[in-house]
Amino acid sequence: MACSDKDKLWEFLASFDGNHPVDAVTCSYTSDMGAGMGMPIFALLVFAGIGLAYAIYHQSVAPLFVAAIFAGPVFMFLIPSGAVRIVVFFAVLAMTVAGYTIYQRAQTSL
Repeated sequence: MACSDKDKLWEFLASFDGNHPVDAVTCSYTSDMGAGMGMPIFALLVFAGIGLAYAIYHQSVAPLFVAAIFAGPVFMFLIPSGAVRIVVFFAVLAMTVAGYTIYQRAQTSL
């Protein structure tokens, strides 16, 4: 993908050779011509939408947890270091509470 090959976004759609229609979609969000959010954030938004639809279809939050685990390293480098400590604290706290809840349910079911 080379977003710098063209000057305007419509030029990607005007030439249908190669990968230009796909570049027209991705470059409009990732390059400085468009939103300028970068490829990791664009991919996160795309896969978050797919994961949310999958979770709604299966009526379970498990796909969202798996997506959060896989997507975490993608955007952790984009947030400030103070916020990383807070996010890691709450992630460890959530895993601890989930583990404790599972343990309590296992004890009561025996």
